[in-house]
Amino acid sequence: MSLKNTLVAMAVLTCCTVFISSCKKEKKTQWDTEMLIPIANANLTLQNIVKDSSIRKNPDNSLTLAYTSDLYKFSLADQVINIPDTSIGQKFNLTELKLPNQSIKFQTSLGTLAHAMQASPDFLAQFLGNFILNNQGTYQNIAALNGLSLPPLPFDASGFFDSAYLATGEVQIWAVNNLPVDIVSAQLTMYNGSDMSVVKSQTIGPIPAHDSIYTVVDISNTFITNSLLFDVSNLNTGASNGPVLIDTTDYIEMRMYVFNLSAREAWAKFPTQNVVDITEDVTQEIEDRKLTYVDARQGAITVYVTSSVEEQ
Repeated sequence: MSLKNTLVAMAVLTCCTVFISSCKKEKKTQWDTEMLIPIANANLTLQNIVKDSSIRKNPDNSLTLAYTSDLYKFSLADQVINIPDTSIGQKFNLTELKLPNQSIKFQTSLGTLAHAMQASPDFLAQFLGNFILNNQGTYQNIAALNGLSLPPLPFDASGFFDSAYLATGEVQIWAVNNLPVDIVSAQLTMYNGSDMSVVKSQTIGPIPAHDSIYTVVDISNTFITNSLLFDVSNLNTGASNGPVLIDTTDYIEMRMYVFNLSAREAWAKFPTQNVVDITEDVTQEIEDRKLTYVDARQGAITVYVTSSVEEQ
């Protein structure tokens, strides 16, 4: 075969191959790509990008960025200390209520005593009463006088109580003898005026002439009413040491102060006063830890008050 025929044959074969390959069934198209395309648009600032930050714009348009973040959190109360609940109880009763203090003062002159002796059924007492009154302003020897009584002194306490069983109480007495003779002894008796029952009786003396004494009568654990009588009886004097001036204005004086009255049971008008007035330290037992100060972030104090008194 010549060279020309050979070239023609190869050309025909090549065309047939191309035609046959173009007649094959087309396969499914596949994509395997990596593309970077915008999906959404937004504006971001430094505050959006850096959380928990503070940005300050400087005069030169530069920015100062301050960033804060907790590196470690530690709670002393939650992890170390548990402060326990604490309760305090106090009970008060009528003995905490005080009745008002009172003062009583009375005088009896030598002239009054002389008139009382004149009215006595005893002949010797009548003679001494007349002798004192008839020798007013003169110097005379005075014999001892026995069994004298002072007029009873009434005391009205109805403005303070009807009656009371006292838990505590005392009567402080200043007895002043302004007579020219000594008082050897006297009997002081405190009565309830309603039934003349004796509250307390005590002997006082001796009291030198123109002098005084102080004594205290305890009236704790007694029952008293609002009508009281203070009676000085069986008063005995000594004889004068030589002639003395007889002055019927000379006197015996009793100053009595009723103090520290508190009632165990009473029908009373108590004055305005504090029934409860306490200061109490509370020591917290916080296991074995020693703390002198705690700054309390939160807490509560609950107070319960109960009264069994049948008044407001």
